[in-house]
Amino acid sequence: MDVKRIWLILEGVKLGRIEVLKLADILSNFQRFLFDYGRARNVRKEYMQLYLERIGEGSVEIQVIPPPALTRHLAIDAIEFIEKLKLNLGDPDRAKEILELEYRENERLIIQSLRKLEGFWSYDGSRVNIAFGAEKIEKKIVLSPEEKQNLSILRKEFEKKYSQSISGVLLESKFYGDKRRFEIITPEGKIVKCYYEPSPELEDKVYEYIKKPVTVRGFFERAGRGKIVEVLDLEGWNEALAKEFAGYRLKKPIPIRVSYDNIENIWCLENEDLELYGCGTTFEEAKKDLEIVFKTLIEGYALEEDRNLSEKAIELKKKLLEFVEVEKIE
Repeated sequence: MDVKRIWLILEGVKLGRIEVLKLADILSNFQRFLFDYGRARNVRKEYMQLYLERIGEGSVEIQVIPPPALTRHLAIDAIEFIEKLKLNLGDPDRAKEILELEYRENERLIIQSLRKLEGFWSYDGSRVNIAFGAEKIEKKIVLSPEEKQNLSILRKEFEKKYSQSISGVLLESKFYGDKRRFEIITPEGKIVKCYYEPSPELEDKVYEYIKKPVTVRGFFERAGRGKIVEVLDLEGWNEALAKEFAGYRLKKPIPIRVSYDNIENIWCLENEDLELYGCGTTFEEAKKDLEIVFKTLIEGYALEEDRNLSEKAIELKKKLLEFVEVEKIE
């Protein structure tokens, strides 16, 4: 029996060239999608492994094959599943039913797989096609760029419903084979270990946010001291003072930048534009210090008559009054 090959065909690529990292991202996401598809069926990773066999001359056309021992590869089922999902992306309820049935209601695997699908779907005007056959293509599935938005919406709905988030300052990252890890310290002072699968996009974010405040979204495991076993994404985190603070009503939220010095173990909160600062060995201490400085600013500038202030002080007063009502809350 002829072994079924899988083709990854990238159309719209100028002169048959593509960025190495982008190609690696597409191949990595496709392979990891297959691993997750196999996990939902209790199939070991080695049986979902693909092997690069041929690269088409003058184009970006890649052929991969299953392990030598297999003639029928579960990857063919996975590709047919992609086609079924693609045909129903315009009907979110039906698409959700297909995903929950295919992944046996394993929400974690559903979200991970949707993220990986986005990772190798068509992008920036270039079209990614997936096909399979023996010596020639028997079936080809076109992953249209126009469908990617519906795929993203579907993934975000699952994430919103099933994943959790936690905020803190990213302290350091460590690398262990296929697993990556970084640690954050939360405002409560807890060190949380966050594990994630290698991904160029996520890796770049980790490097970008080292020593900076982040909000991490993923799946929590509550064993031991607590950790996130599957990180889905992270983004910058900043606090905001809203509604009322230090006995005064706020007209609109005051953005506050959060930072943490892990050498001195000091939290700092600040709004440089308003000359508002607060530091402490805990997040709460920093917030209390911020409150003291805030009251000083209100009493020394916002409540003071202009004739008693310098030109620079009047400018600061105007900025404060954009955010704060000067009458105290009873």
